[in-house]
Amino acid sequence: MRGFDEGVTGMRVGGIRRIIIPPALGYGSQGSGPVPPDAIMIFRIEVLSIG
Repeated sequence: MRGFDEGVTGMRVGGIRRIIIPPALGYGSQGSGPVPPDAIMIFRIEVLSIG
């Protein structure tokens, strides 16, 4: 998902970020599985390690 990729770019170990993905950068008007069409998705990401 484009919005997720853009949101985590540049993160380092120990970093925490809140990523808000609008429908245009997520699943759009199609939705996917439990994600309804035109959903705004919010993630809290913490990088524990990079391997």
